[in-house]
Amino acid sequence: MFNKKFFILATWYVMWGLVSSFYNKKKPEQLKTELKKARKNGDGDFQVLLNSFLDTHKNLIQDIEKELLTEKNKELFHSKKEELLNIATVYQTEWNKLIAELKSQWKDFIVEASDTLEKLYNEKKDELDTFKDISPKKVENLKDNLLASFEELKEVIKNEIKSEKKK
Repeated sequence: MFNKKFFILATWYVMWGLVSSFYNKKKPEQLKTELKKARKNGDGDFQVLLNSFLDTHKNLIQDIEKELLTEKNKELFHSKKEELLNIATVYQTEWNKLIAELKSQWKDFIVEASDTLEKLYNEKKDELDTFKDISPKKVENLKDNLLASFEELKEVIKNEIKSEKKK
C-alpha cells in the first residue's frame, strides 16, 4: 500500500515538474533574482513562489484555451450540442422509468413477503398445535416466540414501507 501511494506521489511530482517546465515563462535565474529581491524587501519567498505558480497556471490555461477553444471546435460543439442534450434527455427518461419500475417491484415484493410471512406463521402455528399433546406449556411458549418473531418481522416490513413512501 505504501509503495503504491509513494509511486502515485512520485508520478504527480514528475508530472508537475514537466508542466512547470513547459509553462513557466521565467528562467530559473529570474526566479532566483526575484527571491533575493523579496528577501531584501522583507516580503518572503512565499509570495514570489505563489506568483510564479499562478503565472504557470495562467500560461497553461491560455495554452489549453488556444488549443481547445478554436473556431472549429466551437462549431463542432454547437452542432453536437442538441444531439448531446437529446441523448441526456433520453437517458434521464430511461433512468426515471427504471426507478419507477424498481419502486413498483419493491412494493410488490414487500406485499408478497408480508403475505408469505403470514402464511408461514399460520402453518408453523398449526404444526405446533400437533405437539400440544406432548407438552402444552412448551407448545404455548413456542407459539408465543413464533408470534413475537412474526410481529417483529411485520414491524420491519411496515417500517420499510413507511421509509419507501417518504422517498
